[in-house]
Amino acid sequence: MNFWFFQGGWQGEITHIKQRESNSESSRFLSQIIASYRNKTSVLEYSVAAGITGGLARIQLGVKGFIAGSVLGSILGTMVGCVAYAVFKSYDVTQEQRHLLNIMSLMEVQKSIEGEHGFKQRLEEVKKSQLSKALPAS
Repeated sequence: MNFWFFQGGWQGEITHIKQRESNSESSRFLSQIIASYRNKTSVLEYSVAAGITGGLARIQLGVKGFIAGSVLGSILGTMVGCVAYAVFKSYDVTQEQRHLLNIMSLMEVQKSIEGEHGFKQRLEEVKKSQLSKALPAS
């Protein structure tokens, strides 16, 4: 038997892992670009990003490969998007709120480095930005 993982030894394995990792990162990157453009997060971003990534991953197989990769990627992206949506709903938080909390924690670190005055200025800038809609109730 000729298994794919025996072709090329460990170097083939490392190359395969790197390819899968880059596909995952490009899908995540595209999803975040679409979400930033629309200024909200939904299952649509995951579906479109995974469809584009799946199509580009199989483009070396021609038009049929591109279409098959896009369809399969869209289906898998929709499934992952639904899971992500369910997780966010179960914790009663949105991705925008999660991002804002991440920014706030980074600003706390900057507060300890820069001091109180610089922190207050940056905090006011964040509150005035578009993310102010996503501020969690405190």
